Amino acid sequence: MTATRNGDSDSAATAVFRWHRACSYVKAGETKTMLNKKNSKTVSKVLAAVLVLTVVACGMDGADDLLASREVALGTKAENAKLGDGREAAAANGPSKSQLLEGTKSVTPKGVGIDEWSKQSTVNGGEHMVVPVSEIPNGTLVGTFGAGPCIGVIVYDCHNVYVFHFASGSDDIAGTLTAALKSVGEGARVVVFGGDGTGTSNPALKETLDVLTKDPRLQTPEHANSEGLFVRNGANGQPEVVVRQGIDKPSQQ
Repeated sequence: MTATRNGDSDSAATAVFRWHRACSYVKAGETKTMLNKKNSKTVSKVLAAVLVLTVVACGMDGADDLLASREVALGTKAENAKLGDGREAAAANGPSKSQLLEGTKSVTPKGVGIDEWSKQSTVNGGEHMVVPVSEIPNGTLVGTFGAGPCIGVIVYDCHNVYVFHFASGSDDIAGTLTAALKSVGEGARVVVFGGDGTGTSNPALKETLDVLTKDPRLQTPEHANSEGLFVRNGANGQPEVVVRQGIDKPSQQ
């Protein structure tokens, strides 16, 4: 979808509405109010600013077709509260983030500029998704971002990309990984990212690594020093791990 300026302010406004509906950044009611105010210079300025923010944060389109596969991490609210309490207790005398990552290899993903991608399909904290490699269009990034205390994981084989964004204090990490990866292929690559070394973050990172390292189908986990990580179709249609240049910040140690 491409927004064009053809004298009809509603066409641009409708495009912005579609982008924000897909990315869940603007309330539908507020957007509809803007759509009903034609020929308003103020509204035009607002839409222009929103459009710039959308391009940077969400890509040129919401990639609704890929978002259909998002799921919430396992566990009831009460069960996850107990998990969070246990992680708080474990954080007091547990290993540091650097100690937990000693058995992993550090990787530096390629940075891609805004001119190299036009869409992104992401999950929020407490969500995960599986996207077939064959269904990732050129110019689309699949992943997640903003993993500060949260823990992000990307797993991919030649068929699927698995994206996880675990809220460190509340998600059933082991149960979710085990269930979601039940059909993962042999030799799948694993990259862990995010975490800030505080509170429940380190215990959540430990649980994540414990599950991933014990699965014989997976390669030894790698880690990327970033709060965001994505996969795109690289050379010869093979998945390539990347970060958004100038957007995804290094994770805290």
